[in-house]
Amino acid sequence: MINNHFDPSEFEKEWTALAVEVCKAIFNHPKIKESKANLEKNGFLTLEEKSAFIDICDMVKYSVIYEKYGPEHSEGYQKFSNYWKQWFQEKGVESQKNRGQRNSVDHIMFGSTPDPVVFLTKFDEEINFPLDNHQ
Repeated sequence: MINNHFDPSEFEKEWTALAVEVCKAIFNHPKIKESKANLEKNGFLTLEEKSAFIDICDMVKYSVIYEKYGPEHSEGYQKFSNYWKQWFQEKGVESQKNRGQRNSVDHIMFGSTPDPVVFLTKFDEEINFPLDNHQ
């Protein structure tokens, strides 16, 4: 849980673990499972499936964050949001580096949406990285 003193490395560890949790929750969403089956069957996702993926990612991400820190206007969420902004600013240029090569967890951490096809086809290898080595 977030304390009153901002420690970027501690925040990053906590945020990385939460981003992994978010990715797992997205992957286990029934509509995402349906999209994965369609991707395996057809070899592609429709525009509607890609759009639904984006919506589901946002919904699930905030649901997990709110569950951990409290609703949007709560003290816990506000503290998390402020810490995230500080963390993101400290990342600076690094947050833009290798942007196209980010894995799904990085996309969640930096506030973007993972590529749905990559997310669905490489989920296991992207999620099973050692958290201690994540930068």
